[in-house]
Amino acid sequence: MKRNVLAENPKELYFWRTTSKSEVDLVIKDGDDLFPYEIKWGNKKGKSLAFKNEYGVSVQTLSSASPDVWPLA
Repeated sequence: MKRNVLAENPKELYFWRTTSKSEVDLVIKDGDDLFPYEIKWGNKKGKSLAFKNEYGVSVQTLSSASPDVWPLA
């Protein structure tokens, strides 16, 4: 987030939730593109189908159990 604030073209960061409590922990908006992420501790899986149904974009899961480092958008 600090990197985003200092970036030449910062991205818009959001939390998303429906009235029925489906949620996405982090949505990065870059122009017209949306990058939704669920952030999990351990090996838990969970993706919001509501977000995909609404915006046509699959939610990615970031997990503390993953040895990989993923750049966010």
